[in-house]
Formats: sequence, structure tokens, C-alpha cells
Amino acid sequence: MPAMGFVPILGSKRVSGDYIYHIDGWVCEAGEAINVMDEMEDNGVGANEVTYGVMIEAYCKEKKSGEAVNLLNDMEEERHFMHANATTSFNQLVSTYPGPLMLVSILVFIQSDVLDVALEMRNQFDSLPHVLKHIDEIESSVLCDSEGWLLSNPMGKRTEREIHAEFEGAKIYRRFTPCRNLSPKPFSLLHSITAVLFSTSTSTSAAVDFLHSYTVTPPIQDWPHRLSPKRLISLITREPKLDVSLQIFHHASNYHTYHAIIRRLLRSRAFHLIDPLLSDLRASNLRCSEDLFISLIRNYGVVSRPKLAFKTFITIPKFGAQRSVRSLNALLNALVQNHEYRLVHSVFRNCRERFGVVPNVFSCNILIKALCKRNDLETAHQVLDEMPAMGFVPNVVTFTTILGGYVSRHDMVGAKRVFGEILDRGWFPDVTTYTILMDGYVKQGKLVEAIKVMDEMEDNGVGANEVTYGVIIEAYCKEKKSGEAVNLLDDMVEKRYIPSSALCCKVIDVLCCEGKVEDACELWKRLLKKNCTPDNAVLGTLIYWLCKKGEMWEARKLFDQIEMSEPPDVMTYNVLISGMCEVGELCEAGRLWDDMVEKGCSPNSFTYNGLIKGFCKIGKAKEGIRILDEMFEKGCLPNKSTYAMLIEGLCDSGEEAEITRVISMAMSSGDIDSDSWDLFLTKVVGDLDTGESVLNRILLENAE
Repeated sequence: MPAMGFVPILGSKRVSGDYIYHIDGWVCEAGEAINVMDEMEDNGVGANEVTYGVMIEAYCKEKKSGEAVNLLNDMEEERHFMHANATTSFNQLVSTYPGPLMLVSILVFIQSDVLDVALEMRNQFDSLPHVLKHIDEIESSVLCDSEGWLLSNPMGKRTEREIHAEFEGAKIYRRFTPCRNLSPKPFSLLHSITAVLFSTSTSTSAAVDFLHSYTVTPPIQDWPHRLSPKRLISLITREPKLDVSLQIFHHASNYHTYHAIIRRLLRSRAFHLIDPLLSDLRASNLRCSEDLFISLIRNYGVVSRPKLAFKTFITIPKFGAQRSVRSLNALLNALVQNHEYRLVHSVFRNCRERFGVVPNVFSCNILIKALCKRNDLETAHQVLDEMPAMGFVPNVVTFTTILGGYVSRHDMVGAKRVFGEILDRGWFPDVTTYTILMDGYVKQGKLVEAIKVMDEMEDNGVGANEVTYGVIIEAYCKEKKSGEAVNLLDDMVEKRYIPSSALCCKVIDVLCCEGKVEDACELWKRLLKKNCTPDNAVLGTLIYWLCKKGEMWEARKLFDQIEMSEPPDVMTYNVLISGMCEVGELCEAGRLWDDMVEKGCSPNSFTYNGLIKGFCKIGKAKEGIRILDEMFEKGCLPNKSTYAMLIEGLCDSGEEAEITRVISMAMSSGDIDSDSWDLFLTKVVGDLDTGESVLNRILLENAE
């Protein structure tokens, strides 16, 4: 597949687009391109269909059909699909497959938001009834409209254009057509290549000709091909099933595969399997490098296991590897991550004598960071003063760390003094230094001072990053300055930084608090166009405010857009169900409830409370008792507000006699909180004339 036009989203982290251009530059040297792809996955950046396409095309050019097919299968498992020239890529794959290939199964999926284009593609494929048959003729459960277009995307993976078009209110025209056998001869399935996607840019006439005339004539070669060490490591790393990764490892274990499988186990958090593997590695007498143990130390730090990180550092020499300042710094960072600040100081003091490792300036910086987090700035300054005697020159990071310590103490005078020292030494503060200083002023409510620092930073040619923007935008939100917050958020997105979900929620929330719900919706549409992906938290916030404003059907429309991109969470369902109940739309609330349960999203007490309140509001409090009963059945504990709403609803509807039934149900459940008991005693037993007899009757019923 030729490299396609793709604009990467640039920010502080590398994204898939950055790697795509790098890989595409190396397609003439597949080995180098594989290295780039492996680096991308190691850094947690997932491949997309363009990345897969570049590599599959390269494998096809080099006649490496096995690797191409493996990568195509990976692509399908990740729910990515080839597009634009799928017939060409498919032709190359099949023609180089080392056979025998006895059946090819094709799923033809056409989609467009332009009706004329969709009709042209549909007519081309519908002209082959002997080869292609639409899915609704095969599977009656698949829903189509009156004109035969699919109501939803059957692939489960929506394109960016599809999301955008539906958000703008456009209709998407879809057809899904499984292909019948391409040959009249009987087949036994050896290999199946699925999911060839024809989109608006596909040449449909070429695709139809291809289906009409294609015959499979692959060359016969030995299979499988010998795996290179890099390919073996790649298989272990990419294999989604951990047990299969372990099987691959046991077939060909060397130091590099040990490193690969241990990294794979760390990713899966299968720590119980690591010690046996390390014992085997130690007994194998394979030559090890320190890199393996640095990976272990870092991962143990991330999962809050500092003792295991320390144990790993201690045992490095037992594997024939040498400890260096790299593993020392990895350990110190892991200890800081887990608040073991005193241990950091102890390890640093003894690193030469006990561990034979000479620290460097980065080790000193980590120690100073630990001391600042302990609020021990005096000792941090002492270490700073001793650094030249140890042969280390403090740098901007050293002083920035101490500046951060003063900010944590809310001592902005001290922080400003340290900032002045940086300038006096002729150094240029970086974006982190400026951001920490701004954050200190913001926390003291001195927004004007923080903005002055930001202006000074930009005057000195230092660009803001996403953290800087976040600090100031949050400050604007806290001060209820929605206009300034929106302007800065727009500026942030223009600079190609992607705001976090929490930051978007805060800006949208402050807009809605000021009654600017429409502006909040418009802001979210702008963010979507700038590649901010739909998010339950943000859309849940918008739905909440739309419901509060009484625009229930606008909220429902927005909810449907969430549903098409990702499964809504329980909070989003709760907000909409509660809103529908507020305006008396209980039928719609019931439909949402059924949808929620069907999708495996368990209702909680807030969900039940919303329905109970809705029934009480329309004078059907008895229905609320039925819902209370279901709460007990599902093991969902009612709270004081549940009982309060129900008792009040029963009183308002003249059903006081049912109140004792509610109390009996609560008592029989055996789990009533103190607040609920207070409510019962106040509301029901508070009347001295009748309360005692009611209480005695309830207690007697439950004693039986």
C-alpha cells in the first residue's frame, strides 16, 4: 500500500504520525523500518492502518509473504482495515503467498457520506448477485433502512471522517457484502484473508473486474520461513496472548528473547512468572546486560513495588552484569516515585562503598528532588553546595527542583530568589522552570503574577507546553473567566497540543455555569475537528448541563454520538436517565435503562434513585417500591436519599400505609445505615400516638 497523506498531531509526545514518516523513509530497507516500528510499540504508540500499510507494502515488494500475512492478521485483530487501493494490496499478498491457498474469503464493505458515490459503488457490486450477496439477505438480525443501507457500522472501528460526518448530522451510507466462493470447485479452508475495505476512494470498477476474473496461482516454497532473531523478539512482544508468547519463548530462548519475554510479562503485570524466568536465566550462564534489570527496576517503580526494585538492583552482579550509574538512577527514581525519600538519601550516600557505583549530576538531582518532597530544603541546599566538591556542576534542572520545593512550601519569595539565581548564572530557564513558578502564583490566587511570568517566558522565546497551558486555563476556570479560558484553550489546540479530558471538562463546566451551554457545545465541536477524540467525561458534562437546561432531546442526540464512538459509562447513563425522569419522560428513561443493562453496564444506587424520583414525581410511588425491591435483589444498597424520596412520594400520593412495607423491606435486608434509621424514626415513629404501635408491628414482623 503506498504511503497515504497523513498529518500527525504534534505535541510533547511522539504520536503514530511521527513514526509513519520515519518508517516510510526506510521502506527500501525493511530491517530499519521494522526497528522503527518496534521502537514505536516499545514507547506505547499503537500502529494505525497507515503504519500497517507501509510495512505490508514493503514486505510485498521484498516477496516476504509470510511476514506480510502475519502483519495483515495483526492489522485485522486490531480492527484496522486496508483502504484506498485494497484490491492492489490484496493482489500482491495473494500472488506472493507460498501456498497452497485454496480459499479466499472477502468481506466487501462500502461506505460514504456522499450519496452519489455510495450509489455508484453499490450499483457496481450489486451487479454481481452470483458472487456477492448483501448481509441482510443472509442474516436477518442485521438492521437496514427502507433503502437497504445499514443502520450502523458492522466493523466496530469508525473512521475519523465517519465520526466527524455523523457529529455534523450527515447520514452515512453503508453496504456490507460477504463474497461467495470465487471458484466453482469445492474448497477446504487453509487460510482466510478477511476485511478488504472499499471506501470512497476505491476504484469500484477495478474491484469488480478483480472479483470476476481473479485466479489464485501462488508460487510454492518451503513454509514457514526461518525466523530472524529480531522477528522472533517481535513475535513475543506483539503476541496478544501471554501463554502463546511464553510458548514462542520456550522454543528459542536466548538472552534477547529473555529480555523480550520479561518486558512482555511486565506489560501484562504477570510478576509471579518473572522470578522463575530470572532463575532460569541465571542458571543458563547466558551473558546479560544491565538493560534487562533497568527495565525491571523501572516497572517495579511504576507498580509501587520499591522493595522488588531494590532487590533487583542488588542482584545484578549475580547475573554476570555490572551495575552502573544508569541502574542506580533508575533505582533512585523508583524510590522517589514510591515516597521512599529517606532510602534515596541512604542509597546515594553508600553507592560508592556498598555498590561500587559512582553517582553523576543526575543522581544528585534525584536526591535533591527527594529532599524537596520531604520538605527538607535545608539539606537540599547543603547537597547543592557540596556538588562542586563531588565534581559535579549544578544545572538548570537542579535549581528548578529546589524552586519547586519552595513552591510546595508556598514560599514564593524563596522561589523567586532561586529563579533569580538561575538568571544570575547566565542560564536560560526552560519551560518547566517557568511553569513551576506560574503554578506557585496560581496556588496562592495570584493569577496576574502568573500571567506576567507567562508573558516573560514568551518574550524570552520559550514556548508554552501542555502543562503550562493547563495551569493557566485551570486558573482562569477557578476565577470564572470563561472567555480567557476558551481563548487559551483554542491557542493550545492551534499549537497542536491535545488538552486532557479533565481540562476540557473544566472549561466546558465554567461555560455552562455562566449559562453558555451552546458555546460549550460549539467549543466541543471545534475540539473534535482538531482531533480531540470523543470522551465520556467531557460529553457527560455537556449532557448534564443540557439536561439541567431542560434540553433533553439535544442531550439524547449527543448521547447517541458517544455511543457510536465508545461505550457510554455508568455516569453518562445516570445523568441522562435522571434528566429524562426529571421531565417525566419515563418511557425514554426505561429504554435507556434496558440499553444500559444490555451493554453490560451495571446500574448503581444513583441510577435507581433517578428512576424512583421519576415515578414519585408523576404520582406512582408504588412503582418506586418495586424498584427498591430490585435494588435489594441486585445487592445495591439504598441510601438515605432513596428512602427519603420514596417515603415523601408515598405520603404525597396518599399511600402512607405502604411506608411500613418500605421499612420492613429495609430491615429484612439487614443492611441499613444510621442516616436511614434516623429518617425512619423521624418520619414514621415520630408521632407518639401511633409511632410506638407501628414500630412494634414492624419489629414483630421481622422477628418472625
